[in-house]
Amino acid sequence: MPVQDVRGLNACRSAHICPTCGARIRTRKGRELLRGLLTASERGYGAVSGLLTVPHDREALATVWDRVGDAWSYLWGGAPGKRLKVRFGVIGAVTSDEVTHGRLYGFNPHRHSILITARPLSGVEVDELNAAIHARLCLWARKRSLPMPAAEANTWTGVDLCSDVAALACYVAGATTAKTTGVRERVQALRGAAFETTRSDAKTGREGRTPFEVLSDEGAACVAAGGDMEGAFPLWFEFERAVTEKRRDVCRWTPGLSDLLGVTVATDEEAASEVETEGLDLVEQATIPADVWRGFIQPHAGREYAVRVAWRDGGLWGLNALLATWGAPLAQALE
Repeated sequence: MPVQDVRGLNACRSAHICPTCGARIRTRKGRELLRGLLTASERGYGAVSGLLTVPHDREALATVWDRVGDAWSYLWGGAPGKRLKVRFGVIGAVTSDEVTHGRLYGFNPHRHSILITARPLSGVEVDELNAAIHARLCLWARKRSLPMPAAEANTWTGVDLCSDVAALACYVAGATTAKTTGVRERVQALRGAAFETTRSDAKTGREGRTPFEVLSDEGAACVAAGGDMEGAFPLWFEFERAVTEKRRDVCRWTPGLSDLLGVTVATDEEAASEVETEGLDLVEQATIPADVWRGFIQPHAGREYAVRVAWRDGGLWGLNALLATWGAPLAQALE
């Protein structure tokens, strides 16, 4: 298997404004999330992915972004938030913020999250969770004298860990060309759980522009204006100030959740440094016992290819996520 690496480069370790460091950090965060979901699957936990937005109208990005954090804290804080957790068995959450810009309403920071629950929620329970969250957010908006949030703007969907974790393994590092039967469909179904959560840097805006698309558009406008830098890049510089004047990590785990799921969560700086010096899983090796290969992989069409894709894009954890869906013993790392 070919290995590519670049050495001797400086790393700014900025997850938000550097396309190189950002991609590396978010890839690491995606693999951390994969490890947590794999453990949750093994223990019979459930997962619900969701999106949180707040009312805004061409206000400063930093103001709206802080409002997102305030809404999230209100949602799960205090006695009402505790009752909400108990009612639906919420153990903890992994969250990641994303920013887009629309020409009508300006910057739109929003929060992607995955709730880990003590057991999988039924469809009815997920609907009840959506209704309860919407009611809490409406109460929050009323207390802040803000417009009522639209129910469709804050939606939560159950994640089938048993069948979807293999697709997550293939997708978490950006594998979008899986050809194995059934994997592509499950990959698309997990966009909310993996891609939406960790890799906002790799997306293009659907209803708004991503920060890098804003930068591209403003750069083109600057060139069209003869390269005059006076007043150029106003939106990009606003985004830069918002992510540098206040710490905004790529992913945040509820205290204690990573320990519960056995995940070592690196800071953004540690993740960038790890990739910069050693490369993330560049020399990782694993072994699949011969009897496992002959019993679970070789007799089934397409599985050898699926193993290669999972290993290439998800490393050991991606490989084991795939093996788990087949009921096969897990692969072991070679020291």
